[in-house]
Amino acid sequence: MIRSLLYTFLLLLAVISLSSSDVDARSIKAYFNCQEATVENVSLQVGEPFTVDLYMTPDGDSFAYATLMEPGYTNAYGSISGDPMWDTLTRRCNESGPAHFSWVLAANDNWVNGTAPVNIHCQLNREGDTRPYALAYFTVVEARILPAESDTEKPVSPAQASAVPAWAGFLVLVSISLLKIKRDGRT
Repeated sequence: MIRSLLYTFLLLLAVISLSSSDVDARSIKAYFNCQEATVENVSLQVGEPFTVDLYMTPDGDSFAYATLMEPGYTNAYGSISGDPMWDTLTRRCNESGPAHFSWVLAANDNWVNGTAPVNIHCQLNREGDTRPYALAYFTVVEARILPAESDTEKPVSPAQASAVPAWAGFLVLVSISLLKIKRDGRT
């Protein structure tokens, strides 16, 4: 009984070690504006463009699949250029040529003053295999979306509202001097 349990344990250990050496991708990395994910404490104004890049380097001939998504019911971001959003994209890749996915997005006004993450779901499959050998789901950026700021509608601080231009003092002195000269009759 103990001998059969020992053989079963050793066989299971051998299978796990063989399959684990076959499981790891060389690397899966995502970037928000060239900063490695996950990027936090980001504020984006409505319409402000940003980039999301995903690089998947497999350990052999593979197919890379990627989907860019966000969890909300209404879309917080719109696509400006690059790969399409929401579609599952496929690239053929190998260890010498990683798969690269790229999106240029901008926040829209659906989530103003809210926080909207950008998530990526990706996987690597060996050629001829339908099961992924590397699977990842992560948040690239957690961004707070701010209203668009136009040049004519910039908020004025209380200090700016009560500030007097520097030349105003000079004009007051000139005005007082002219009044004094006129009153004294020196023209």
